[in-house]
Amino acid sequence: MRHIKKMSGTVRDRKFAKFVDAAGIGIVFDATDSEDFEKIKGFIRDLKTLSRKVQAVGFVDNKVTPSYLYPKSDIDLFNRKELIWGFKPASPYIQTFLKEKWGLLIDVNMRERVPLFYLSAASAATCKIGRLTDFNLLDHEILISLRPEEGLDFYLKQVMRYMT
Repeated sequence: MRHIKKMSGTVRDRKFAKFVDAAGIGIVFDATDSEDFEKIKGFIRDLKTLSRKVQAVGFVDNKVTPSYLYPKSDIDLFNRKELIWGFKPASPYIQTFLKEKWGLLIDVNMRERVPLFYLSAASAATCKIGRLTDFNLLDHEILISLRPEEGLDFYLKQVMRYMT
């Protein structure tokens, strides 16, 4: 997994940013579970009160995207069929997301999905926040330690707490 950062070839300027200071907020998340997807939609609504631009990319760990998950204008989804060698997402909208110089990237990869690790590592965001894992140690400016039983709700609350 440590090779993901090297594979992405991303060079970026690092700088701490709060929600209100960020030029835009990018989010990468696991959209496989419909309940988690709804929580992320609510989180995006909350973030839109703090930042002008919020865009999310969700990975559906399936060969098709379920009809209940069709994205809104601020969420793009991709699935296993859109991955190439090394679990890299290949869709053009993913490449656009990665090139965007987000002021803040929020990594919501609770199930440690490899395509989401790639997106986080390849993002040109100046500040990245994520869950403390061995894979995020070198690439994220802010890491939140989380016990498995604390889950997504607790993690999102901690992101809001530390970034506001």
